[in-house]
Amino acid sequence: YSSDITTRGPTFTIRKFTEKPITPTSLILNRTAIPEIFSYLWLAIDNKMNMMFIGETASGKTTLLNAVLHFVPSQARITSIEDTRELNLAHQNWIPAVSRVSFGTPLGEIGLFDLLKETFRQNPDYVVVGEVRGKEAFVLFQGMASGHACYSTFHAGSFSTLVRRLETPPIKLPGELIDSLDIVCIMEHIKDQERNIRRIREVDEVLPYTKEHKTNPVFVWDPTTDNFVFNKKSIVLEKIAKKSGKNIDEVMKEWNTKSAFLRKLVENKIFDFEDFVSKINLYRLDRKRALEEFNIKI
Repeated sequence: YSSDITTRGPTFTIRKFTEKPITPTSLILNRTAIPEIFSYLWLAIDNKMNMMFIGETASGKTTLLNAVLHFVPSQARITSIEDTRELNLAHQNWIPAVSRVSFGTPLGEIGLFDLLKETFRQNPDYVVVGEVRGKEAFVLFQGMASGHACYSTFHAGSFSTLVRRLETPPIKLPGELIDSLDIVCIMEHIKDQERNIRRIREVDEVLPYTKEHKTNPVFVWDPTTDNFVFNKKSIVLEKIAKKSGKNIDEVMKEWNTKSAFLRKLVENKIFDFEDFVSKINLYRLDRKRALEEFNIKI
């Protein structure tokens, strides 16, 4: 009955993905973001902060999510849940799962909601949901509240739109649960006669919930200069300092060191995902040797 629905004939969409996943260094080269943003997200992942990557259709949410997941420690247990397999990770202990749709009768159907409930029983270090659309959001945020590091994408153009969609049907998430989210990265696709680019428009830190939801925009993209502006105060870095028993100056120093390391990886053209993961693992296992390899002095 295709002529009844698409009256000019059958239609389909082809989404092509690179054979090898895109790395943070490739996105830095394309100016999707700067090293300081990725080193900030690296620190957030090391300290199991919860993140969502939002934006309009085809803005690069999943690409950014996949790139950022390369910072997850190699020995960590990752479970991912998707409708269609899009994520591609190098981790040996990665358990990818895909939902199953039945036709006609719902018998045998396994949705994201069911998969997510089972995932938390596997004691994962990191939980990734390709895209949150419905009731599985409640389970995801319950997981965040119970101490699991969770990451997902969501169709929303701003933080206020994200909150509005989470709090209204069909999701109807309590406002207190949204407080479990630490960071929201907002992606934007700019396409006109002169440009066809993708940028992280904002990196927002979710502030403690009172009567309304507020954020601290820690990084903001300036479209007039194509530069990223850093807000000198970061709630997440303060959380990390408190959680790790360090002072904020020590955390800022580590952030700057990671930024310098990523900048050197770009300069040395470390764009292949296997090479990139190898260098990140080296930094984690032997930081001094990794810095000496690229003549980084701290």
